[in-house]
This record gives sequence, C-alpha cells and structure tokens, in this order.
Amino acid sequence: MTLRYLWPLLLLAACSPEVPPKPVAPKTTVKAPDPDALPVYRVAVAPGGLLLTDPRGGAAKPADFGLRQSLLIAILARSFGAADERHDNTCAMDFARWSNGLTLWFDAGDFVGWSVKEPTSAIGTAPGLERRAPMTGGRACDN
Repeated sequence: MTLRYLWPLLLLAACSPEVPPKPVAPKTTVKAPDPDALPVYRVAVAPGGLLLTDPRGGAAKPADFGLRQSLLIAILARSFGAADERHDNTCAMDFARWSNGLTLWFDAGDFVGWSVKEPTSAIGTAPGLERRAPMTGGRACDN
C-alpha cells in the first residue's frame, strides 16, 4: 500500500472528535458515627420511645421505637456513660441498663421498649406521662 492511499485514512482519524474518557466516581466509605461528635442530650421517656433534648436550647428530637441499638446506645453513652449490656433469655431480648435506673430493650438490634425502675432527675418524662416507679413503654421485659 502506498502513501497515496494511506493519507485519507490519517486525515479522517485526525478529524474525528476525540471521545473523552468517562469520569470515574471516587470510592466513598461510610464511617460509624464518632461517639465524641454526638451531642449530650437530656433524656425523657415517651410513649413512642424517648425524647432527646439538646440542653443548649434545641427542640426535642424523638428516638422512636425501631431505632438501631448501636446508635441509640452510643447517643445515651454521651449522656449517661457506658451501659451494662446483656441478653435476657426469658424475654429473648437484649437490653442496656444504666445506673440511673433506665433500661432499654432491643429485639434483633431494634429499639422496642424501655423501663425505669427508680425515676431520677436524669430521666425526664414526656408530657402526658406520670412519673412513678416502675415505668415501662413499648415492649419492656419485667425483670
């Protein structure tokens, strides 16, 4: 093949639009929440779960039944310290208990109930709930 037949091919190749490479999306990783970044809340028991209030004047945020166990325990650890976490074979549920009398109940990793044996000033009550001992909400076990 001579150069006479090759130059039209070279000319066509030089004139064709260049297709830019497709951008590659950067890989993202999901990190667990940093416990130190979670706020310290005032905690109140409520018929549908808990109410968490920012003491700096924020509105109450619900922590409804169904919230993930690991997240809720991390949030409350900022307010009350570490919980005693165990499994109750009789009720077939996990629980987290704090020294202030609050116990949270979990089924398959989901928040399903709470109980308070001795209500303290560290645990509030939502409007409409009477402060008494003991108190329960949701699916709480009687142990």
